[in-house]
Amino acid sequence: MERDVAMPQPNARESLASAVAPLPALARAPRTLRYLPHVLTVAAAVLLFLAGWPELENFYHLGPAAAAVVAAADAAALVLALYAPLPAWLVSLALCAVTATQLHVTQWPWPAMLAHAGVLLLLSLRLPARLALLAWALTATVTVALPTAGPGVPESPHHTYRNVALGIFTAATVAGALLRSRREAHAEALRQAAATADERARRTVLEVRTRIARELHDVIAHHMSVISIQAYAATRQLKDPPPELLDNLAAIRGGAVEALGELRRVLALLRAEGADDETPYTPQPTLAQLDLLTDTVRASGTTLTTETTGTRRPLPPGVELSAYRIVQEALGNALRHAPGAALHVRLDYTIDTLTIQIANTAPIHPARPVPGAGHGLLGMRERTAMLGGRLTTQLGPDGSFTVTAVLPAGPVPYRNQK
Repeated sequence: MERDVAMPQPNARESLASAVAPLPALARAPRTLRYLPHVLTVAAAVLLFLAGWPELENFYHLGPAAAAVVAAADAAALVLALYAPLPAWLVSLALCAVTATQLHVTQWPWPAMLAHAGVLLLLSLRLPARLALLAWALTATVTVALPTAGPGVPESPHHTYRNVALGIFTAATVAGALLRSRREAHAEALRQAAATADERARRTVLEVRTRIARELHDVIAHHMSVISIQAYAATRQLKDPPPELLDNLAAIRGGAVEALGELRRVLALLRAEGADDETPYTPQPTLAQLDLLTDTVRASGTTLTTETTGTRRPLPPGVELSAYRIVQEALGNALRHAPGAALHVRLDYTIDTLTIQIANTAPIHPARPVPGAGHGLLGMRERTAMLGGRLTTQLGPDGSFTVTAVLPAGPVPYRNQK
């Protein structure tokens, strides 16, 4: 099922928090470069102070102390924008208006203009686009209003300088907004990728469990059919059976038939789409067919040895089926991921468990990349957990790999016990 994931919109509280929150480090950059924007901003502030001080003193005719204070204030506003962009913008804007008025100029002093452009860039990186646009609009308003700010300010504005300042402020705001949009798009892509991976994992689990449920249906349906047939046959073989016994046998047969019908209805939901009711049924494999499986593997040129310890005996159908599938999956994984390795399968029968061990040596040839996520280990774990057993895997230092599954097998029949 596909879900429409909407991009979360920041509310007023979140926007205010971003306005006074420090600029985060670069998450994807190497550790030594995570704080590169902070270092570059501080370096720019130092250069701005060193260059702006003599410029304010010589060109704008400020005294040495006043020029140092104004240049230091412009640089401090730029550094403050790393940690509180909105207060830094307010400080920078007010500083420009006061400085321009006191210096009797009709435009931003260029040290203040460059510092304010940097503040706008950092503000646009942190705040939503609508707030960045509002900050730019107020900055543009102050820029246009400087020539008419009041007494002492010349009446003839320098249009070219004003347009240059507006262009620099616009470029800084747009650059910050674009970088913020790119960062948000990347974060959303990461969220979508994580959600897709979770959904794929859930679907994989469901596919494995559905396949196991189908196989168990065939096993259970077989036994229910046998019960129904035996109950019917008993009524035909008994001579003069009491009515109570006939009623009990009929109830047994009726219950078996009803349960079989329920199983078939469940199976209809589990089968793949498009499968019709005429799909032929095939017997589920057991450990009796294990020799055919190992012969097929050997026919591919793979070295495979088998070993059986303990008293080999028929096990419950679910255990037989799961044991066969575990061996089949483990051998398939070894052939895919360890080309040229020698394989060994060991079955150990004890009184109440069956231990299955599939081991392979280190691969001789490099494994080919297999697209998609495999279901082998997941399927083996699901089967083992369903029976109440346990499954472990071990990777050897030499590249070998061993899968061990311990399944409950039920007690050994009395006639087989020594």
